[in-house]
Amino acid sequence: LTMKHSCDVCFTTTGYDIDEVVLDYWIAGYDAHSTSAQLLKSVMFTEFSDIDYGCMLAEVEDAFRLFQLTSKYMESPPRLCEQRLLPLTTPIYYEIDDAVLREIVGKKPSTKMKKEASEICLRANINYYSCRRQLENFRRIFKAVENCKGNLLLEIRRKFLLPTRLCKRYALAIFMCTYRFEFPRKRLGYLSFDDLCVCCIKMINCWSNRAFGKLWPSQTIIVLKTGC
Repeated sequence: LTMKHSCDVCFTTTGYDIDEVVLDYWIAGYDAHSTSAQLLKSVMFTEFSDIDYGCMLAEVEDAFRLFQLTSKYMESPPRLCEQRLLPLTTPIYYEIDDAVLREIVGKKPSTKMKKEASEICLRANINYYSCRRQLENFRRIFKAVENCKGNLLLEIRRKFLLPTRLCKRYALAIFMCTYRFEFPRKRLGYLSFDDLCVCCIKMINCWSNRAFGKLWPSQTIIVLKTGC
């Protein structure tokens, strides 16, 4: 006689504490060794002269492993809402530098852009790994909304849970890439990304009703114009 028993097993745990300072270094593309060295030199640790570099490195490496494991949630931000262990938010992961945007506007995102990261990071004067993450994020957002037939800002916000400020930056950059605006570096290299945005907003307000009505509905134009 064989008896089978079944039981439910439930594991519980507390949420992880995210060290925002270490997270900033990871986002900026620093490796664990550089981060540990910078932290030991920082003001917050000057009073703790007995802190060992090896101990600091172990802590940073542990935090970096956690960030790397959770980066998959960042690729699909709505999944963050399905878990409660990791108090992460997407804006910091999807922040993008003006210098990077200035380099990529007017070019349709592709795998080739990722290969150009080494050149772009030098021109933009930022860390290579940070640059590559920003390029991947931009390409991901572009692909997610390139066939959008509604409000582009709302679509970006819905799919990536980003604040309006960041949605506007991506939306304007996507606008320039979609319609292949050309900004020759020899003639227009002195213009910043913000300068280009001013020109594009003017074009959107004046001509988008006919040419870009589906991509830029009236409510989107109002948001871009008022800067809300």
